[in-house]
Amino acid sequence: MKKIVLTSLVASMIPFSANVQSYEVVEVNKGGAITGKVTFSGDDPAPVKFLVTKDVEVCGQTREIDFVKVNNGALNDVVVYLENVEAGKPFPQKDKQAKIEQKKCEYGPLLNVMIQGENLEIINMDKVAHKMHASEMMDMGSKKTMFNISQPVQGTVTKEVKIKEGVGMKMECEQHEFMQGFMFVAKNPYYALVTEEGTFTIEDIPSGNYTVKTWHGKLKKHPQANVSVESGKEIVVNFDYSK
Repeated sequence: MKKIVLTSLVASMIPFSANVQSYEVVEVNKGGAITGKVTFSGDDPAPVKFLVTKDVEVCGQTREIDFVKVNNGALNDVVVYLENVEAGKPFPQKDKQAKIEQKKCEYGPLLNVMIQGENLEIINMDKVAHKMHASEMMDMGSKKTMFNISQPVQGTVTKEVKIKEGVGMKMECEQHEFMQGFMFVAKNPYYALVTEEGTFTIEDIPSGNYTVKTWHGKLKKHPQANVSVESGKEIVVNFDYSK
């Protein structure tokens, strides 16, 4: 595959916005690819520390969450995605059966990915009750409640997830404030969760013009870029966040 470096840095900071749309799976011949890296400029924000005052025998006495995790300049917990793609490759099978395991009063990875309209299996593995409050995340970090689910001790609840305006949701436990996590909800299969080194690759893209966007659950302004993808060619697009 021939590689074309389109840009080395995209500094424009634009709030995300996405509309619900249908998606059609079609055969993609000699699709193009977008690859790159997501970085963070400025001082690395310190993790947030919580003092646990409830259910300490299960949850522990303290909790620390690194909401903005920076690894040698690379920003973690970011999804890079193409907006408003109507047809192309199928969704990855691994994201069709999404689940959240609550163990020791944690949601597991800070950022998870699922597919729009699929069911989310919410598993309480603890010997204490939890109550998940899920909110759709809107422009500039504002939130809109999607659902509240009371979870029995060591019980499982299943909920269909549909995002209307944004691309992700925040998950919080109303019983334990330190239980927090984020879910990117994909409306097409052209997305990638960055590696620990901040790198990403999106493949099998039909030829055409696209808007490439980024999403981080905690940071409010998200870099984006407009690109033109050609058959069999690879474009390099790097993004930089700042606090």
